[in-house]
Amino acid sequence: MQRIRQQYVQTTFRFANRTDHIFITLSLIVTVGNMLRFPIICSENGGILFLIPYALCLIFITIPIIYLENAIGQYSSLPPIQLFQYLCPALEGIQSD
Repeated sequence: MQRIRQQYVQTTFRFANRTDHIFITLSLIVTVGNMLRFPIICSENGGILFLIPYALCLIFITIPIIYLENAIGQYSSLPPIQLFQYLCPALEGIQSD
């Protein structure tokens, strides 16, 4: 791990402040495709009642997974592809890039 980490120390990106990190994480969650599809999905699945399970899934599943990927990547100082290759070769294709 140390040898792999040393190869990528020069090329890793660090956020300037916490606000940048929050906005980048939100941009991973809220994309243009999601904003265009959301009203259609909402109207097909019960209107306002659809918002409750959607918000719960967003809060308890999506945000923790993105936070976990960011935390592991920051700890190891590796890009997502090399990180998942190192952790488990079978998980190589699950990065959110």
